[in-house]
Amino acid sequence: MEKPLDLIPKDSMIIILKDLTLIESYIKDKQPINFYNSESVIKSGEVVLKKYNLDTLRFGKSFDYYASYQQEIESIYSAIIDSVNKEVLILKSK
Repeated sequence: MEKPLDLIPKDSMIIILKDLTLIESYIKDKQPINFYNSESVIKSGEVVLKKYNLDTLRFGKSFDYYASYQQEIESIYSAIIDSVNKEVLILKSK
């Protein structure tokens, strides 16, 4: 896949995807499975993208680019998991 001219840098993509993942997990946890509403996730995702001044097209092109390279997307999600685990350890130590 061709690299987009406006590719979101990998370190920024990690932060954005972490926020999106945490919000989606929170929403899924708070809603019974049979009442799960993907619209809530979509609206929350829009809030996250707005926070980082991104539009869905740029985010989508960047995500598709990273996802087209298995090692890249695996390293992004590994970094997200590592970051969340560190935060959990900090919270548990308080």
